[in-house]
Amino acid sequence: RSVLNKKGGTEGAACRRKTVGSSVRRRLTTEQSERRLRHLVPCDLAGGALIDLPTQEATRLAVDSDGQTRLREGERVPREVHDGLDVLQQGMVYMVEDVLTCDLPSAVLQRRLAQGVRAYLRVPLMVQGALSGALTLGRHSPGAFAPEQVTIVREVAGQLAVALQQARLHAEIQRRVQELTAIAQVSEALQRLHTLD
Repeated sequence: RSVLNKKGGTEGAACRRKTVGSSVRRRLTTEQSERRLRHLVPCDLAGGALIDLPTQEATRLAVDSDGQTRLREGERVPREVHDGLDVLQQGMVYMVEDVLTCDLPSAVLQRRLAQGVRAYLRVPLMVQGALSGALTLGRHSPGAFAPEQVTIVREVAGQLAVALQQARLHAEIQRRVQELTAIAQVSEALQRLHTLD
């Protein structure tokens, strides 16, 4: 297992697995990022997901692929088929160069092979230092993503994380406005009842 830290230094070596340093608006933002990303970094599929850290489950926001894929928007992905979550939580990129030569958990390996993925890259979506999701790129053939490609994906992931946080905050503000409007309406109705007495 090779670990490439944020500063670019390497440690260890074995399996060529590398580690490198709900609303419509969120889905559209993710779809646009994935489409743009696939033009910048050659890959067969790109997907974005939000990760619920307490349950370690992910919810797929969007998927962009060259053809048929079993990945579906809105799909809940259980923690058993996530690998590299500990790495992503540290704000580092997780890369598998070949699923067939890497020691992956059985459920992860079966899922990747069913998706037709031989190599993939997972980049964390960090919000205020905490993992909120991941952007994943996959290829049908084995091989590493080049360092400049990883840099591009990290930049897109950073922009996507900001956009998703803004969408999340917007949705929270909308929800809060609705709550306050309902409270104001109840208060107004109670005042009218009180003045009738």
